[in-house]
Amino acid sequence: MGTCILCGGQTSFVGTCKNCGFDSNLSKKKNGQYEFIFKGNYKVIIPSNSKMSLEEFAKKNKDKILSMLEEQKMASIGYFKGKMCPFTQVAVGGTKTTTFAMSGASINEMTWTHSQCIEEYCALWDSKKEQCSIKTIAENLDKIKEKQYGK
Repeated sequence: MGTCILCGGQTSFVGTCKNCGFDSNLSKKKNGQYEFIFKGNYKVIIPSNSKMSLEEFAKKNKDKILSMLEEQKMASIGYFKGKMCPFTQVAVGGTKTTTFAMSGASINEMTWTHSQCIEEYCALWDSKKEQCSIKTIAENLDKIKEKQYGK
């Protein structure tokens, strides 16, 4: 048992972190890239010509690696960063027959998820910047904040 080089969590005897799922035994540096393997068949591959070892690279770039892992997990359930609308939602699912104590019954299995941005067909679309007007507002607020307080 040891400490995970990415999140600081405790690792099992086989080298898998109990917190973030990083598998230190399967992860490796090969052919100009770092390959980080996580529980659940997730891989984060970062091309690099760096001479650093896997451990050094992981410690220096842990936020980036964990962010990429989170993006992969979200993509696996249908969410793609930067393209999903926070306002529209759709229900996915339907009726499923289930047996409860020898009698047939049906239940509805619904999963609520955000839909992808419909861009210029949305009332919130900023045609000048070609992006969501909410993003335009946020960018303008960031510019004002930078002018007032500096970076």
